[in-house]
Amino acid sequence: MSQSKQGQNFDALKGLFFGLLVLVAFVALSSLGFWLLGYYYYRDPTWTPLKCVYHVVITITTIGYGDVLHSEEQNLAAAATMVLAFIGMGVPVFIITMMTSVVVDRVVGESTRKRRMEKKINALAGHYIVCGAGHTGSVVIDELLRTRRPLVVVDRDEARLKALVEELGDFLWIAGDASQDAVLLQAGIERASGLVATLADDRDNVFLTLTARQLGPGLRIVAQGSAHNVEDKLKRAGASAVVSINRIGGMRLVSEAVRPAVTNFLDAMLRDREANYRFEEVVVADGAPGAGKTLGESGVGGQSNVLAVGLRKPGSEVFEFNPKPEVRLSPGQTVVMVGPAAEIAKIRERLG
Repeated sequence: MSQSKQGQNFDALKGLFFGLLVLVAFVALSSLGFWLLGYYYYRDPTWTPLKCVYHVVITITTIGYGDVLHSEEQNLAAAATMVLAFIGMGVPVFIITMMTSVVVDRVVGESTRKRRMEKKINALAGHYIVCGAGHTGSVVIDELLRTRRPLVVVDRDEARLKALVEELGDFLWIAGDASQDAVLLQAGIERASGLVATLADDRDNVFLTLTARQLGPGLRIVAQGSAHNVEDKLKRAGASAVVSINRIGGMRLVSEAVRPAVTNFLDAMLRDREANYRFEEVVVADGAPGAGKTLGESGVGGQSNVLAVGLRKPGSEVFEFNPKPEVRLSPGQTVVMVGPAAEIAKIRERLG
């Protein structure tokens, strides 16, 4: 749900609440006015507070049970009743309008929004599926959004998904069980580039990885693991890579102890929302405009803000560090770069 739409929902609810307050105040003040008119002006003891409230309610709701106060026999009371009828009709009409708006938006609007989201998901290709919107998942979502990657988030908690949209920005999501075939197919797993499994339980991640691998044989699956022996299970289930939360935490602790400047530099780079610097990689595609050109001609190195820090040939696991701008690129090579995300996106178009 977009923030503008949620603002409209809030305005409708606020208008409904305000209308109810106005209605209560209007009925109370009008009833008090008729009671004072009967008690002090006409000296009529039959104009009780309850009868005055009843008179006001049946007048503004146009029920028409008759004039219980017999105000037509008194000029001033008759005039007050006519004014009450004309002014009071607007308040119930306003409340009914607000109630209709809220009901239609909650029932019909929510269904319409979900259908629109399904259409957008069906049109995606080369996107990333994030399964799990917990603490780790929210970090993954934020990074994908900031680096302009198309994504679909799957989580059972719909309220959590909507809260993340408010916090991080608009993204496509599905409320459901990520380990179910139907949910993953709805997320477009057959057209996706990658899947990130960040469910809270290791067993759930293993089962999710197994299901995802069956549905997407060529999909890159990255799964998180907590237990020391779960990495092998995730690999056997089909995970392309496994990230051990405990191992990463331990490496971060020792890095803070022995290389704090490096750690602070990387943290500052990731937190810088203005420059938005990132380490990125791109595989040179056959027929890409940058294939056959040098790194410098492709916009990497030299006078560019994007620096090449590593180059790997097809089928090799060895990187050439700090390649020169004069190195000529060929299809299948992997280029690791660091620089502003916007400039890297342009280079990705020329090479990928």
